[in-house]
Amino acid sequence: MFAAHNAFRKQPSGSTFNPDDKDDNITLSNGNLKAVASGQGSVRGTLSKSTTGKWYCEFKAGGFYWGHAVGLANSSADISYYPGHDNNGIGYFANGLIIKNEKILFDTEAGIYAGDIISIAYDAGAGTIAFRHNNSLKYTASGGDVPANALFIIAGFYFLAANGTTLNTGASAFAYTPPSGFSAWG
Repeated sequence: MFAAHNAFRKQPSGSTFNPDDKDDNITLSNGNLKAVASGQGSVRGTLSKSTTGKWYCEFKAGGFYWGHAVGLANSSADISYYPGHDNNGIGYFANGLIIKNEKILFDTEAGIYAGDIISIAYDAGAGTIAFRHNNSLKYTASGGDVPANALFIIAGFYFLAANGTTLNTGASAFAYTPPSGFSAWG
């Protein structure tokens, strides 16, 4: 198990948050892996995944903020809002809600606090997105709950989030072993 966990350690170039695809309220640091917010907005990742493959990434929470969300979104998602604001993205919020198009898809009833890990396992072929909180499966989106087209990693905020979130797409060791058959988002 240890070897599998560390198999994703080295990536020659990994996906990061995209400094050219973010709202002005978002500040990036740590090689564009950490996002903080001075107000409402989102930032997409640099690499999208489309119709094939199984992809995994993790987000480490810097603190609890009701309006902090991580998820997946296509290139049409409005980055002046948070993930799940429209039909082009889905977001897992720090208060435990999973939202798409302003609709609550699921309430995990578990808050996200500093140091917690939210992982996303996206099976592009099957059209599913699995959200885990500290390696416990909370919800699997499928069918119409999965945004259409190629998907990017996204982090967003409803308001100020000074401690933000840190993205891991496999350039460093994951906190948890990805599900069988999944590769680092890279």
